[in-house]
Amino acid sequence: MPPGHFLAVREGTVVSRRYWDLDFPDAGEERRTERPEALVDELEAVLSRAVERRLRADAPVGAYLSGGLDSTVALALAARVRGTAPRAFTIGLDGAGLDERPHAAAAARAVGAELDVVPLGPTAIADTFPELVVATESPVFDTADACLLRLAGRVRERGFKAVLTGEGSDEAFAGYPWYKSHHILSWLERHGAAWAPRLLRGALFGLVGPARASPPALLGEGRCAQEDLFEPLSRARGFLYSEALWERLGDASPLDDLDLHHPRRHRWHPLHQSLYVEHKLLLAGHLLADKGDRVSMHSSVEARYPFLDEDVVAFAASLAPEYKLRGLTDKWLLRQLAARLVPERLARRPKAMFRANPVFHGPHRPRWAEQLLSAESLRASGWFEPLAVERARKLVERLPAYAPRRYVLEAGLSGVVTTQLWHHLFLGGGLCELPVWTPPVPSAQQREHLRLG
Repeated sequence: MPPGHFLAVREGTVVSRRYWDLDFPDAGEERRTERPEALVDELEAVLSRAVERRLRADAPVGAYLSGGLDSTVALALAARVRGTAPRAFTIGLDGAGLDERPHAAAAARAVGAELDVVPLGPTAIADTFPELVVATESPVFDTADACLLRLAGRVRERGFKAVLTGEGSDEAFAGYPWYKSHHILSWLERHGAAWAPRLLRGALFGLVGPARASPPALLGEGRCAQEDLFEPLSRARGFLYSEALWERLGDASPLDDLDLHHPRRHRWHPLHQSLYVEHKLLLAGHLLADKGDRVSMHSSVEARYPFLDEDVVAFAASLAPEYKLRGLTDKWLLRQLAARLVPERLARRPKAMFRANPVFHGPHRPRWAEQLLSAESLRASGWFEPLAVERARKLVERLPAYAPRRYVLEAGLSGVVTTQLWHHLFLGGGLCELPVWTPPVPSAQQREHLRLG
C-alpha cells in the first residue's frame, strides 16, 4: 500500500485512497521572520513533543546514535524529556569504513547516556547479507543495511523493544550533500556559466559509460538535486543488464512505480521540489524500508522517528529555504537548536554519510558471493551480462578507493550480488552453496491462535 494511503472496502470493492501528502507553500510565501530565535523556540517545542510521544512505552526505549547532528539532537531531547538519557546504541567499524565511535562517544558523554557499541568488520558485514536479504525480501546495495541489522539485534539482546532514530531530518532540513552541489551548479547556470555544470556532469557520467536508456527526468521539467546522484548509478545498468532483461523491460520506466505528480509542485521553490522527491523516493523506498523498519522488525524492534512526526514535518515544510540550506550550511535551523542542547563542536559537525565499505571484492569476499558472480550463475538467473560483470570487477580493483567511477561500479556490483542472492534464496536456489529460504513452520500454539481468530 503506498505511503499516505488507506484501503476502503465497500460491498466487496477495495479502493486505495490518499489521506495525506507532503505540501509546501508557494515560492515566496514561505515563513520568514526577523527573529530566527522564535523559529528555534518553535522547533524545540514541536520536536520535544514528538520525542515525548515516542518515549511512551510499556517496555524500555533506547536510541540509535551515530554522533551526527540528527541522532544527537533526538537523544539530547529524550534526556531532557525523561530527566535521564536513554541507552544509546552505535556501530563501530573495524577496517570497514568511516568509524564514528569517537563522535558517538562524545555525543553520549554530552547528554550523559550509556553507550553500547557493536563492532563490525568486513567479514562480519559480508556474512550478514544472506540474513539481510531474507529480512528485507529484496536486493540491497547499501552495506549500511547489514550494519543496522546487527545493531537491531543488539538492541533486542539488551531487552529494548523500541529505539529513537534520526531518520527524516535530512529530508526535512536539506541535509544531504547533493543539495549543496545542486545549489552551486544552479547558481553557475543562472550566472551565465551553464557550460560548467554541463562539463562536470558530462565528465562524471562519461566515466560510467554511455547511456543505454537515459533515465527520465524525475520532475518532468527542470532538474532536481537527486539526479546528479541517480543518473550515474542508472547508467551502470547500460552495461550490467543482460540483453534478455532489456527486452523484458521494453519501454517500462521506473517512474511508473512512483508518485511524484503533486498538483502544486510547479509552484514550490526548487529546493522544496527536491525535498519532495527525497521524501517520496529515498526516504520511503530505502531509509524506511530495507534500511529501517524491515531490518529493525526482523529483531522485533520498533524504530521510532521523531523527525517524521506530522507536526515536525509540517513545521519544516512551512519554512523558507534559507532556514534549511543557508549558503553551504545544511540544516541551518536545526543546528541552532543543537547549539542549545550540546557543545558547539557537536552542533557544527558536518554531515557524514554512514556507509560501510563494499565487501563483495577483495580478501573479505565470501565464497558464496564469488559463486553468485560466476558466469554460470549469472547465465542461470539471466539478469546480468557475465562478461560485463567481469570487466566491472577487474576495473574496480584498479581504480583508486575514492574515485567517482569506482563508487558507481561498486554500487552496481553490490546490486548484482544481492539480486543474485535474492534470486537464489527465494526463487529456487542453484546459484551458490547457501541454503534457500523456507517459510518457518508455526508452532501448535500459533496454529491454534490463527484458527481461533
